Amino acid sequence: MRFLLFGGDRHIPAGGAKDFIKAFETRQEAQARIGGLLAGDLDWVQIMDLETSKIVYQHTKRQSNFVAKQARQMLDSWDEGTNDVFEDD
Repeated sequence: MRFLLFGGDRHIPAGGAKDFIKAFETRQEAQARIGGLLAGDLDWVQIMDLETSKIVYQHTKRQSNFVAKQARQMLDSWDEGTNDVFEDD
């Protein structure tokens, strides 16, 4: 097997070998598996070529507008020296 497929959740990375999914003979076989993984719970995938020791493909899901808006609000509140975003109503 030459191509290793890795993937995970951006919020709960397992790290290294724990993100390993499966090995494939060809890059095309590995890439064919990606669509189903990203349609599920995984947020990112990478394919590594063992012959060259390089990442030959990677893809990360985009954050939703809601998540991006929350992140901007948190950064804005930190810049202002407040923590209003974290207060309970």
